Amino acid sequence: MARATSVDPALSLGCLFAGRLLLGVGESFASTGSMLWGIGAVGQRHTGRVISWNSVATYSAIAIGAPLGVFLNSLGGLALAGGFILLAGVCAWGGGARCAAPR
Repeated sequence: MARATSVDPALSLGCLFAGRLLLGVGESFASTGSMLWGIGAVGQRHTGRVISWNSVATYSAIAIGAPLGVFLNSLGGLALAGGFILLAGVCAWGGGARCAAPR
């Protein structure tokens, strides 16, 4: 969207800012939710371990995601990369839905 508004730099910057703000809010909800679920599943005694493993998983996904996205984009364009992201999200949601609720 920011590129589509490139004729007006202020509007482009505003769209970019709004997109980054929404991305940050969404990431915060996902990160907080996964940590609270993990703490609820293993107990407060293991809070540090949950936070550590959550960080390892997050940074591993970032490290793997960038080259994988470039590879998928070179194979089939943005549609293939986006489809893979959608499929990964649906699989993660399905796996998470089958996990036991925290005690």
